[in-house]
Amino acid sequence: MINPPSFTAAFLIRQYGRPADPASGLSVVTMHAVYGGRSPGNYLFSMAPADSHAVISAGDPVVVGGVGYTVTSTMIIGKVAAVDSQRMWGRWKERGNELMIVTCLQRAGQGSLHAADNLVVFAKRDASGAGRSSG
Repeated sequence: MINPPSFTAAFLIRQYGRPADPASGLSVVTMHAVYGGRSPGNYLFSMAPADSHAVISAGDPVVVGGVGYTVTSTMIIGKVAAVDSQRMWGRWKERGNELMIVTCLQRAGQGSLHAADNLVVFAKRDASGAGRSSG
């Protein structure tokens, strides 16, 4: 179970890879999302009344530690299932050009402040590896 230490920032999980060193394996960033609030994870999805869904999608840029990535896919997975997910954790030492972002997926009308699902974002390092400028 991953529990970021604050509700106001995203965190790189230390025991996994480092963006500046692709040989170190998959880089994993985690952050909280809160029901009715504004934590970093809240900016990755829409909490529409009928269906919560990712607003980040394939092709979107992401920069972590000055390293540029491009989103390849997203998935919603239950927190219990995420623990053993091979898509998330399998061969992580061999996945040095990849980034995985994990946050809680809050749902409107869920009846609880504790999310049952995670939103997971997968991204590949850009060819140059350098972060993109917004202009």
